[in-house]
Amino acid sequence: MPEWIVQAGLTLLLGAIAWYLKRHVAQQDKSNEQQQERIDVLARDLQQYKLDVAERYVHKDEFIRAMSNTDRKLDNIHAEILKLTASINGGNGGK
Repeated sequence: MPEWIVQAGLTLLLGAIAWYLKRHVAQQDKSNEQQQERIDVLARDLQQYKLDVAERYVHKDEFIRAMSNTDRKLDNIHAEILKLTASINGGNGGK
């Protein structure tokens, strides 16, 4: 087999491999760009969600503080009711 045929075959083979690799790299770059765009959108959505959560919901410490305040007020009301009940019962001769 003549040497030039082997060289031409190898050149065609290397050319096909180079074309395939170039095409594959271009597809990977395009895919990477699309994935990066999706990541950026998700990052923006997550940041917006964090802002919405901060505005809509109460922090645990604030909730505990508010509930403690409410409990204290209810305890004061209960104590006042007990005092009134005792004074009413004491004024009726112990009924």
